[in-house]
Amino acid sequence: MGKTLTRAEFARDCGVSAMAISKAAKKAPRGALRRDRIVSGHSYWVAYRARHIDGSDGAPTPSAETPPAAPADPTVATAAPKKRGRKTAPGPTPETPPAPLPMGPGALDELVQKVADLEAHVENLGGWQNIHDALLVKKNHQLARRVQLENDVREGRYIEREFVDSRLWAMLDTERKLLLGDTPRAAAGDLTAYLLPAAPTEEVERIIRDAISAQLDAALEKAQRAMSDAR
Repeated sequence: MGKTLTRAEFARDCGVSAMAISKAAKKAPRGALRRDRIVSGHSYWVAYRARHIDGSDGAPTPSAETPPAAPADPTVATAAPKKRGRKTAPGPTPETPPAPLPMGPGALDELVQKVADLEAHVENLGGWQNIHDALLVKKNHQLARRVQLENDVREGRYIEREFVDSRLWAMLDTERKLLLGDTPRAAAGDLTAYLLPAAPTEEVERIIRDAISAQLDAALEKAQRAMSDAR
């Protein structure tokens, strides 16, 4: 059957682009490709090479020369040119295409090979349609997840992180400062009245415990009220 060539090699052999070879490969019969390589000895590719090397693939054939027009008869009156009405505005001038970038030796072959490798990789993944479908499924999954989270927050199953960062932690920090500042001072004022008559240790512990417990209960109530308002 002949040796196998890459699409870029066979394209250079036929004098065409790698994209043309990839297009022809989609119509190739069984046996014309082997592991995505061109079987150069297959009749399909032999005929393809012959068409393009001989130039018989739709190249324009020379036609007979058109005979020169007969000279105009001076005795025949020609019609006077019609007067035009208002002049139409000139159309937009075509933009000059940018000059091609300079390419070093072998750059075109490298670009052709990269295009052929990309097309082969896309074919291994099932084609552009399969890639498009996979990306669409991923996008729809992310959209459904975002909508679900928004519904959970709206229905009170989740609390927004912004609320926790900006309000709840700030409120707890304020309560901590009160617990370490105002509560000991208030407890010290109450203890002073008991320490004068030498109050027992159990009574001193109860006073401190009651003061801290009251402060914690107030902080807990504020936190629950803030969370309820955020839902």
